[in-house]
Amino acid sequence: MTRPERRSWPQVGWRYWVAAAGAAAIVLVCALNSLRWIDRPFPGFFLWENLFVPAVGDPNWTGYRAGIPFQSRLLAMNGRPVTSAAEVYRATATLPVGSAVEYAFASTAAAPPVTLTIPTMRFMVAEYLWTLGNYLAVGALLTLLGFTVYLLRPSAPAARAMWSGGTVWGLYLVTSTDIFGPGWFRPLFLLLQAIGPVTLVHVALTFPVERQILRRYPWLLPALYATALVLGLTNILLFARSVTIVLLIDRLVPVTGLLLLGLLAQAFWHPPSAAARQRLKIAALGAGAAFLVPIAGFSLFYFGGINFPLNFVTMPMALFPVAIGYAIVKHDLFEVDAIIRRTVAWAILTALIATVYLAGAGLLDLVFAGRGARGVQLLLLLALVSVFNPLRNRVQAAVDFLFARDRYDYRRTVTRASQALVSLLDVEAIVARILRTITDTIHVDFGAVWLRLDGSGYNLQAVAGALATTMLPQRLDHRSPLVTQLEDEPQRVLTDESGEGDVAIASELGRLHTTLVVPMAFEQRLAGFVALGHKESGAFYSREDLELVRTLANQGAVALQNARSYRALAQANADLVAAQARLIQAERFAAIGEVSAAVAHGIRNPLAGIKAAAQFANMELPADHPLRENIADVIGEADKLEARIKALLDFAKPFEPRHAPCRIQDIVAAALASLRSQIGTSGITVVDHIDAALPDAQLDPAQIEEMMLVLLSNAIEAMPAGGTLTVIAALTADDQHLRIEVADTGRGISPEQMPRLFKLFATTKPAGTGIGLAVAKKIVERHGGSISADSTAGQGCRFIVELPLMPEGTT
Repeated sequence: MTRPERRSWPQVGWRYWVAAAGAAAIVLVCALNSLRWIDRPFPGFFLWENLFVPAVGDPNWTGYRAGIPFQSRLLAMNGRPVTSAAEVYRATATLPVGSAVEYAFASTAAAPPVTLTIPTMRFMVAEYLWTLGNYLAVGALLTLLGFTVYLLRPSAPAARAMWSGGTVWGLYLVTSTDIFGPGWFRPLFLLLQAIGPVTLVHVALTFPVERQILRRYPWLLPALYATALVLGLTNILLFARSVTIVLLIDRLVPVTGLLLLGLLAQAFWHPPSAAARQRLKIAALGAGAAFLVPIAGFSLFYFGGINFPLNFVTMPMALFPVAIGYAIVKHDLFEVDAIIRRTVAWAILTALIATVYLAGAGLLDLVFAGRGARGVQLLLLLALVSVFNPLRNRVQAAVDFLFARDRYDYRRTVTRASQALVSLLDVEAIVARILRTITDTIHVDFGAVWLRLDGSGYNLQAVAGALATTMLPQRLDHRSPLVTQLEDEPQRVLTDESGEGDVAIASELGRLHTTLVVPMAFEQRLAGFVALGHKESGAFYSREDLELVRTLANQGAVALQNARSYRALAQANADLVAAQARLIQAERFAAIGEVSAAVAHGIRNPLAGIKAAAQFANMELPADHPLRENIADVIGEADKLEARIKALLDFAKPFEPRHAPCRIQDIVAAALASLRSQIGTSGITVVDHIDAALPDAQLDPAQIEEMMLVLLSNAIEAMPAGGTLTVIAALTADDQHLRIEVADTGRGISPEQMPRLFKLFATTKPAGTGIGLAVAKKIVERHGGSISADSTAGQGCRFIVELPLMPEGTT
């Protein structure tokens, strides 16, 4: 179950709440004032305080039916000049409803006045809802939209533009109800009217992303707002005498609206990012629904000369800011394509059903001429209801096919990947399979996987795509902003827009060349994450893409945990076998120790007596006595037996090394010097390849020299007729171990003898004790190293020793 994302409430200052309270107060006051119009006699048209006739009305109003020239100026009433709208309203309020009143209007200063007779009428609830109520509702909605969008994303430039635009246009519509009377907010209305076109430019330059021109010229927006402010103040000063600025501003609205649509269209066809295009798709839906009718209406009114109330034209325009506001605050952009497909499908379905119904109803009226048509229409409705679901499914399938021709079989892909992951127990293979499935299915230009270490960081485990591994950090510390975010919310998906407002996360996403990050979580703990670049098509990731990556990431986390558990179990078994072997060896050494003690006690003392007696006899006998040779043999054999007993006792010792800094070059040289006479007597050539730059090692010099003496002595004894003794010492590839090789060109060791080569009492020499190599192995292992041998019978033998430079557990 996916855990919902935790989002902290945005921080906005006290000025925001003061502004919100002020806007709410303005809406409330204007609403209360506007309600006073209901059930009140009025001229049949609206007037501003300066006698300007705004293009606001209802087709049923007497002024509209009489052909009143909108955006003209009232000159006289019943042949008498008037000076204010309040004067006209007071005069008509005293007349009976339906009283004919003659008015004179001037469209321009040069044109002759137009005289019309317009009956008074009563302002009813229906008129209120279509005019003042409409303006109030749309204005309050836009104001609320502006404040809400900013509250949800205060750091986004587009949200700030939406706050400005929503508040300005919303309060402009709200205060427009006040300008018909009592006019308390007339200066504010005129200011907002002048600023309105600039807010459209502001939105155009910041949505879906801030355009480069604002970064290059940061003074541009303040200059536009300042110009609008000056224009508004001028309008306030000239309002009573002229409406020229009002007409100019009214003509700027469609121009800036077209500029906004043009820039949005340009951004849609050349999007700065795939995420930006997703937001533009939402705006495009709203624009299509909101601006087709208003643009046509404004064009006909201002450029076509057709006279009608503009309040009906502006009603659909509220859909556009709502769409942009939704696009700005929309965090989950993955389902945008699905929403658009469903919307298009429902629009097509609605058009089909409406067409069929209207055509069918018309045909039924013709056929039945009104006789029994209602019953047949009911049957037609039932037929449409019965085919609704199948038709909806077919239309949706057709739209999905047209909008997403590169779709893949989600279930089949997940099933195949799951079957493969179940059988894999190697971490590298699991990660490679996940990454290959994602990149091959979704067609992304780059993908990478980072996995959590046992410590506190995340290692780059695998890379797929065009991006080289060297361009990515090999390790991410657990304190990095991206990792911290994922560890805090291990189910949250991050996109390239997630860093908005957080420079550190945005910088790290850029450093990783990533547009989508999906965590790999196991039991609510982050095990790693999948980072993906752009889709090769340039499109944004769909909801289906996200679910595929998230499913594979979570299954991969489980598979990785299983692989690690299996590896830990295998290691535990190996450790158990090694411990058992050590236990057996320890028991064997204990037995050897007991035997050695018994031998020392039971044999050494009698042997010492035998040797002493033989030596005494040897001293008593004359030099040429025939028994002296036999007595010498007795003494020699006693010495050999003493040596074997000593070797046995030495082997039973613990062999705990005393580490100290030493140079392996010196140890090898000392061992060779000790055997100089044997080497010379046997005619052996010594070849050494010892790196003079080898570092000091922490070893027991005495024990290592003893080990070298064993190996060198065996090599010398294997070449009684001479040969080549080779000694090599160097570092291993990891620079953490010494590698020592001792090779001879003697008779070699048979394959049958190799398995028992390092066993106690195992020997390949007629006079050997079988203890030397066992002692050497014990010394090497006590140092944490290893010893091995390879040989070909008749071609010599080579012993290989590897010793750590530092004892285990030290740094």
